[in-house]
Formats: sequence, structure tokens, C-alpha cells
Amino acid sequence: GFQRRAFNDVWTLNLDSYRWTDLACHGNPPAPRSGHVAFQKEGFMFIFGGWNGESQFNDLFMLDLENKDWSDLDLSWSVPRWNMASMLVEAIPSWRVFIFGGSADRMSEGRSMGSYDRKIGVLDLGEERRWLSPVPEDKAKDQRPVGREHTAMCYDSE
Repeated sequence: GFQRRAFNDVWTLNLDSYRWTDLACHGNPPAPRSGHVAFQKEGFMFIFGGWNGESQFNDLFMLDLENKDWSDLDLSWSVPRWNMASMLVEAIPSWRVFIFGGSADRMSEGRSMGSYDRKIGVLDLGEERRWLSPVPEDKAKDQRPVGREHTAMCYDSE
């Protein structure tokens, strides 16, 4: 039968040999999960959000890829969410990660009670990492995307 199982392992793919390698990490790893977003910046991989069969997450973890050491950044945003879109962009003065939508656990009642979300979160990766919650311009509901999960987005510097 079909079974879902969440993982917290890390694998690397050698693009010359197309060979996968299990990366043995230490430190404080995130709980096993799926539906999270991951991005890499300057030798660090970040993991945000996600869910597993027991919990939903709005936490942020960082893996030092050189030292293979996990850290919990103790920097949550909004309510637990999973299956959201993310985009890392070079913004001035610091890089930023944009998060949009996904399923959100507004009532802390588990995955079955998740609802599609349309919030935008911005993780500023400057010297002092912090979450921003921009307010989109005030437009009619039919001129803004409705809440959704499993989506993508792009960045236009203009």
C-alpha cells in the first residue's frame, strides 16, 4: 500500500558523474519533513516550513555545507505552512527570499485543517536575518492571486 514517510537526510548530486552521495551531517537538524522550501546562499542551505505526519512547521534551519553542521535559526514566520512557493533574489542592500502561499495551519489543528494562503513573506538575509511581511497594494480581489499551493513565482526587478 501507499505510505508517506518524511525524511531529514541530505544528499548531493555530482554533476560530472551523476552519482548521489548521502551527506553525513551533525548539529541540530530539522525534524523530518516534506513540503518545505530549500535554498542555498554562500555555502549555506536553508530549510523553511513543511509538514510531516505529526506536525506542521514555520521554522528556519541552516546547514553549513562546508562543515556539514545544522543550526536552528530560531526565526519563525507567520503560521505553520507547507507546499509554498519561494524565490531567492539579489535585492539591495541584501539578498531576500520571497515566500508565497501554500497551505497554512491557522487553527493549529493539523494538516487536514490547512487552508490555502496568499500571504507574502520576505526573509531578509542581511547581517541581521529577519522576516518582513509586506502588504500588497490595495486592489480588487480579482486582481490578486487567490491562495494556492504547489505554485511557482518569478522576480522582476522593474
